[in-house]
Amino acid sequence: MIAKLLAPQGRFVILEIHPALMMFDWENESLTRKYGYFHCEEGLALPPTPDYADRSYTPKAETREWQWTLADVFRSLTRAGLRVKQFEEYALCCFQPCPHMIPSGDMFRLPDGEPEIPLTFAMEATF
Repeated sequence: MIAKLLAPQGRFVILEIHPALMMFDWENESLTRKYGYFHCEEGLALPPTPDYADRSYTPKAETREWQWTLADVFRSLTRAGLRVKQFEEYALCCFQPCPHMIPSGDMFRLPDGEPEIPLTFAMEATF
């Protein structure tokens, strides 16, 4: 899809939640590894929780979500003929996925004393 829509001299930029973050849940005042990193065909059945984009909305039923690895993202771009020019990982997140995360400007970070993990990543690709 990207290869069809991207102009010949265009660039594709993605800023997304890091798949490593999706392995964890906030339990007992700290991050606990709860899920695997690699993609599974059946996905994860998750209980209703507030939506990350609109915290006032909570689905009425469980959701099914799929984990994608960084390799999946790289692979989809390179197989479409794009070349990854830049890749960065950040210890900041654009929303508050865990209730005890601390505001940091207009982003959120893990609390002091919690080991840092990548929370978001950014990638730039071109033809």
